[in-house]
Amino acid sequence: MAGPWEGLPRDFSTELRAEQQSLATEIIREIRSAVPEFSRPLSGQFGAGIQQGVETALAEFTDRVAGLTAPGPRQLRVYRSLGRGELSEGRSLDALQAAFRLGARIAWRRYARVARRRGLAAEQLVTLAEAVFAHIDEVAAASVQGYVDARTDRAGALGRARHRLHDLLLAGADPAELAAAARLADWPLPAQVAAVALDPRPAVRPPGPPRPGCPTRCWPGWTSRSRTCCCPTRPSCSPIRGSRPRCTGAAR
Repeated sequence: MAGPWEGLPRDFSTELRAEQQSLATEIIREIRSAVPEFSRPLSGQFGAGIQQGVETALAEFTDRVAGLTAPGPRQLRVYRSLGRGELSEGRSLDALQAAFRLGARIAWRRYARVARRRGLAAEQLVTLAEAVFAHIDEVAAASVQGYVDARTDRAGALGRARHRLHDLLLAGADPAELAAAARLADWPLPAQVAAVALDPRPAVRPPGPPRPGCPTRCWPGWTSRSRTCCCPTRPSCSPIRGSRPRCTGAAR
């Protein structure tokens, strides 16, 4: 996929790669300081996900400057897992998007210093800035997809859990089994259950008031091929499908 990084010298990637580790440390430190949702200790799966996400994004950007291809399945999995992680933490994507924006600004400042030291022209500095923010847009889009996928998976699992709870309630299952199923379904267990049977047959509407000149009462929802008043007993009458019930004596 073509991008603004193609306007940068490919050997510039070597200088960017030398900054990668210290830049990742700076970005993570600033994110933890500025974004409250990420201020907790970077331990366990949470910390590993943030560390891997930052390092992968920086390494991929350097690869793009070097002329390598667009992000592959491994990188996309990392970015999508960031979105999935936000859903599992019970958050929206606001905090993650704020972290992306902050990380992009920090990376741009560092890369700009390297570019000036290298002696890149002003036009190339503009290209570098465009490349940084185009890259973070791709990372953010992948994380959004991960968030949406996780929410879809959760909705499907929740629906299945609620159907199972419904079946257990109707079957009179053991209270312990019901309690466990209710927790999975994220529903409070009801104290009582009432079953309601509905008649599937449509209700018969009574005939409407007489129309002027009609010998009989007109029936809603029926029409006639003739210009006479219509009722179900006339051979020329037929129901009006897909329309509101009405009384008519005009041909249609």
